[in-house]
Amino acid sequence: MLFEDITSIAWLLILLGFIVGTLSGFFGVGGAFIMTPALNILGFPIVYAIGTDLALMLGTSILATVRHFKFGNVDIRLGIYMLLGTTVGVWLGKSLVFILLASGEAETVIRLIYIL
Repeated sequence: MLFEDITSIAWLLILLGFIVGTLSGFFGVGGAFIMTPALNILGFPIVYAIGTDLALMLGTSILATVRHFKFGNVDIRLGIYMLLGTTVGVWLGKSLVFILLASGEAETVIRLIYIL
């Protein structure tokens, strides 16, 4: 495990997850705009914060989609079209992060993008 003693901030991580989950459920937005910077502020390197947030988004997205599907609020065809673009975008973003990591600029560039 990368961070041996996260138990000392477990309550803070749970609270952060609660806040992000509430915002995701209420507004239908992903919590990356809160979770990734918050994890970075707590001392997690930005690339680990991004990876952790992506894992969290997987779970929340599945739960929220199932719930909204039950209410008839999901257009599967629209989702498939958007998934095609998202897949290409995620691949491109991942590739750019790897290039930035190799150049040693990942932390700086990603933080600047969050500021914008």
